[in-house]
Amino acid sequence: MSMTTEPMSAIRQKASHDGINIKAHYQYILKRRIILMMAIIMLIVLSLVIDFTLRPSGLSLAKLWQTLISPASVDIGTQVIVWDIRLPYALMAVIVGMSLGLAGAEIQTILNNPLASPFTLGISSAASFGTALAIVSGIGHCRDP
Repeated sequence: MSMTTEPMSAIRQKASHDGINIKAHYQYILKRRIILMMAIIMLIVLSLVIDFTLRPSGLSLAKLWQTLISPASVDIGTQVIVWDIRLPYALMAVIVGMSLGLAGAEIQTILNNPLASPFTLGISSAASFGTALAIVSGIGHCRDP
């Protein structure tokens, strides 16, 4: 079954015509969404693990797991690589990605337009202007060497 945005009356008519219970149909859709969410979460976790293991430090899965569970049992270099460098960047990437996805969904919901983008309201132009203004005026957290 396709996940379309049919009006509720059309779904009821289709369900009653096909002899399908509406509650069973809703539970089927809900089950598919939960499975999809779990698959997405598993892909995010898998991509984080791949990010940790495919870099120049070459951490194995066992060493990564040991560092995450018991940081005191590994050398200080591995602790710094995992806890101070890689983990904050990886978690921030996930949080930023989720935030951008949520912002896009909100724009599409507010405008009631599934094709809406940040360019529709001028958000991208305002962000570019703010960035250019910060660069020209020297506002930032950069340190001079």
